Amino acid sequence: MNSGIKFGIVGSGFIADVVANAIKQTDASLVAVASRRPESAKAFADKHGGIRFFKSWRDMVAWDGIDAVYVATPTSVRREISIVAAQNKKHVLAEKPFTSLASLQRITHACQASGV
Repeated sequence: MNSGIKFGIVGSGFIADVVANAIKQTDASLVAVASRRPESAKAFADKHGGIRFFKSWRDMVAWDGIDAVYVATPTSVRREISIVAAQNKKHVLAEKPFTSLASLQRITHACQASGV
């Protein structure tokens, strides 16, 4: 296992797979995945070296085994996940369009307030 940042990914679709493969090329490590579909999370975990999988993103972001979260979800749920991850002292990597500037500002504020 690498000695860098330990990532968890919320989502198990195409982009999550691309990011998982990219993480493996760095000093960071992929250690967990959460998906709204447990069978999808398990398949993703198996594909990426038997990482830990969670049925709930809330459980994953509360877990002490990760340092950072990549949010690979639809735009409509990205803000909530990002804010809760920041409140759990996890660094947040989220991209794609955000619902609004106000939404992005709320995420940024949560990260700043938590020092992540």
